[in-house]
Amino acid sequence: MELDRIHNVEDWERRISQSYFPLVMNHAQSGFEASIATVDLPRGMRVSKVDVEANHLKRTGRLVRAEPSEHVLVLFQHTGKAIMRQTDREVLIENGSAAIADPSEPYEVKMTQGSHQMVLLVPAASIRSAGAQIAEVRTRLLPGNSLATKTLSSLAADIVENGVPSEEAEGLAAACFDLLRGALGRLGGSPPSVGAVSHEAQRRLVEEYIHRHLGDPGLNVEAVARAHQISTRHLATLFGSNVTPGAYIRQARLQRIFDDLTNPGLAGMTAASIASRWGVDHYPTLSRAFRREFGLTPVEARAYGRWPKAAE
Repeated sequence: MELDRIHNVEDWERRISQSYFPLVMNHAQSGFEASIATVDLPRGMRVSKVDVEANHLKRTGRLVRAEPSEHVLVLFQHTGKAIMRQTDREVLIENGSAAIADPSEPYEVKMTQGSHQMVLLVPAASIRSAGAQIAEVRTRLLPGNSLATKTLSSLAADIVENGVPSEEAEGLAAACFDLLRGALGRLGGSPPSVGAVSHEAQRRLVEEYIHRHLGDPGLNVEAVARAHQISTRHLATLFGSNVTPGAYIRQARLQRIFDDLTNPGLAGMTAASIASRWGVDHYPTLSRAFRREFGLTPVEARAYGRWPKAAE
């Protein structure tokens, strides 16, 4: 387990956006501090321990449209309080209770001083595949006195604290899903069962993982396959014949670099610094790939400030 300690709002916003999906900080007190530790499990699940000072997080409509996600968040509140608002619902999370945040719609979470949470990032597809309606379970309180909720929260804490042996990873992921299914049963109706994730859903999960980790220089085909506990051959079948996983990673990085180079707010950063920000440390390699992809060099892209066709 690696514990990241954060001492400013900007770094915290960036870190949680990388860990889950893009979020913005609407408010935080001076002297802000936070920490996060994460562990990835099979089936597209991520478990995190979060300690944070009072703050106000938002998933805006713009982010929903620009950065869609195929996951939901399950927030377990150990200490402190959190108020979650989404669509026409509001829920107070405290004393071991939990609630689900759905990134397909705008939402906001206000946390009190000294908030300690366990957070699960769970594929929405694993719930929808059994016919459960995300809109029905989001922003609903999973009570802390539920045995399934308590057990899942405790298991999540143990996973982050002690790590996961590779031979136990699949079984622990299955246990987390089963416990979540049991916890959702307290909301009424038939609890969702975890079904097989479709081929298309698997690809969406892999694509989302890639976009979350573009800044990691070690992100490559083997790393993506290893993170999802699948073979590189199976990974290739998810992408079909139109694009290879390696090409997808390369194109996604180049697009992020292009967007930053043409962003007036980042005019003070060098092209090499921007490339490094997205996991490309060898500038000559970037320049050649950039010309092949866009028909111009990084320097020329910065001069245009937009697609060349838009200037015609």
